[in-house]
Amino acid sequence: MTPKREALLGRFRARSLDRVRQVQLSLLELEAGRGDEARLKDVARELHTLKGDARVVGLGALSELVHAAEDQLLGDRSGALPAAATCARLRGHLELVARVLREELAPDAAEVALAEARASLGSGAPDVAGAPPPTRT
Repeated sequence: MTPKREALLGRFRARSLDRVRQVQLSLLELEAGRGDEARLKDVARELHTLKGDARVVGLGALSELVHAAEDQLLGDRSGALPAAATCARLRGHLELVARVLREELAPDAAEVALAEARASLGSGAPDVAGAPPPTRT
C-alpha cells in the first residue's frame, strides 16, 4: 500500500470512528425513547456519509453493511421512529464496524463478519416503534 493511500485510510478510520460513536449515542437516545424525527434524520445522514466514504476508500463490504443499517433505521420512510429493538441491533452492528475500523479483525475475518451482519439486516422487515412484530406464515 502506498504511503498516500495509507494516510487516506488512517484519516478515514479516525473520522469514521468518531462518526460511529456519535451514531451509537444517538441510537441509545432513540432506543430510550428520548429521540425525535430530527435525531433520526441526523443518524440517517451520518450513516449515509459513512456509507459513501467507505465506498470511496474501497471498503465495499463495510459500505454495504452501513447501507443496510441505514435502510433498517429508516424503515418504510414513513417518518416513524425505529423500535428500541432495531436501535439495539444497529448499535451491535455498528460495534462491528468500529472493530473493523480499528483493524481488530484480520481482513478475511472482517469481510466474512461484515457480510454475515449485512445478511442478517437484510433478512427481515425493520421494526417500527408501536408496530406489532411481523408474523411468519
